[in-house]
Amino acid sequence: MRHIPKDKPLANACTLAIIVITTIVWLLQIRRPGLGTQLALHQLQAPGFRVYQFVTYAFAHGSWFHIVMNMITFLSFGQALEMVMGRARLALIYLAGTLAAACLYLLIPINKEPMMGASGAVMAVMAATMYLYPRRKVRLFFILVLDIWVIVPIMVVITLFSNYQGSTVAHMAHLAGVLVGLIMARAYRGPRKNWDR
Repeated sequence: MRHIPKDKPLANACTLAIIVITTIVWLLQIRRPGLGTQLALHQLQAPGFRVYQFVTYAFAHGSWFHIVMNMITFLSFGQALEMVMGRARLALIYLAGTLAAACLYLLIPINKEPMMGASGAVMAVMAATMYLYPRRKVRLFFILVLDIWVIVPIMVVITLFSNYQGSTVAHMAHLAGVLVGLIMARAYRGPRKNWDR
């Protein structure tokens, strides 16, 4: 994980803000049973569908394991990408990954359970970082140190094999996040750090 320079104490402010908001939502879910269902994305024809769910589902999670894995992964990749692209672009990639995953979930309803979780957004951030710095090493889950170009394909394979599990995790939708992250990173024309080593 990259050290944040002392002269840029808020260099990862967007990353931390997303993690804090997501954590607060999870704590509210614990205190208010049923909140997760309200925030989760339902199929269009379902009685519980609301337009706001296109965004809110990404801040709701089905379990402690679900939110912890998503936020640790996001922290590992998000702050590095934010240092390069800035807060606004990171937020845009996160939102785009969220919306893309939602659209694919609705277009290909393999899993008919309401969808929740930030995995699509996190996969977009991972894919964008991989495109810009394929050989940058990242400490994943505070244990494994691997090149990004190794981690992302592994996550995609896991997604494909996990697709038919019945849960609130719509694995196929994660692939939309990967595609969006790659497209947005390719379109990026700003400066880059010399981290690709």
